[in-house]
This record gives sequence, structure tokens and C-alpha cells, in this order.
Amino acid sequence: MDTHPAARPIDGAARDRIRTLAARVHRATGIAPLGEAAWRDLDHPDPGSFVMEDGDAIVHAMRRPGAWVLGVVPALDPTAPRPPIGAALSAAVDRGDDPVTLWIAG
Repeated sequence: MDTHPAARPIDGAARDRIRTLAARVHRATGIAPLGEAAWRDLDHPDPGSFVMEDGDAIVHAMRRPGAWVLGVVPALDPTAPRPPIGAALSAAVDRGDDPVTLWIAG
């Protein structure tokens, strides 16, 4: 049985949730978990881009020509699930055998 979260396309609900959680992380740590390119993709997603969530931990997978960039928004609670980085990496590789850059701020 697969217990990994599913990759979901970026829609308004996902974008709002990421904005809320990223702002919470930024306020608590002083570190912005996503860069400008990720925010541009969230506002105007590439058709291949997706998100994966596990509780308050999110991975944003951004499709770029010939490459993937995975951005992590961690949960602040240390007992919360960890960001589904492995599952997002697998999903990206399944969608095209291109290099992957992982963005983990802080």
C-alpha cells in the first residue's frame, strides 16, 4: 500500500495554502522557504509543475526546460510529518529523466 502523498497540479487552493504556510515559516524563522522563481511558477504554473503535501509540510515541484526545481516549505512543528521530498523526487523523475535541484532554505 502506497502511503506517499499524491502529486497534485497547482490550483488556487494549493497556492493559497503554500502562501499561508510559507508566510508562517518566514515569520517564525526569518527565512523565506521559497524563492522568486517558485512564486512566479505558483502564480502562473507550468503545466508540469505540481505540489505534494503531508500535513503542513509541502514540496513544490517546478518544471523548467530540461530540469526540475523542488522547493520545500517545512512544517514548524518538529513532530509533524517531514516534507515528502523523496516522493516528489520520484514523481519528478517519473515525468522526465532530467536533472533535479532541491531548494531547502535555511
